[in-house]
Amino acid sequence: MTSCANKDDVHRRFLEGVELFNRKEFFECHEILEEVWNAQEEPEKQLTQGLIQVAVGFYHALRGNKVGAIKLFTRGLPRIRPFATPDSADPTVAAIASSNSQELTLFIGIVERNLQLLENSAPETDVSSLKFDIPTLQLR
Repeated sequence: MTSCANKDDVHRRFLEGVELFNRKEFFECHEILEEVWNAQEEPEKQLTQGLIQVAVGFYHALRGNKVGAIKLFTRGLPRIRPFATPDSADPTVAAIASSNSQELTLFIGIVERNLQLLENSAPETDVSSLKFDIPTLQLR
């Protein structure tokens, strides 16, 4: 495991985690982003934790664990939402959002649609057979 010794390392590893998410390597994404999360301070930790939870949510969904996917999407989305709002009172959140608000807004919308798909599926549905729309992120 590579450590995050400074801010540049943290940012580089964060982008590596995002790339793993984009390649649908959700378990590996979780591993990298957890390392990043441990090295971050608030409020960035909230965004990273939200992305970890959404990644693990997709991991569960694709393996048929409906309850786990719903739980993690539901926990992750509120942590990401503030970073899609450039007018945040927190200067760090506002700075991240000013560069990424459109991208994060699209991401949130797609995850919300997947959450609705899961919530609206019949109890006997094998959710691993559902057609999920998995978003990608191009964060700066």
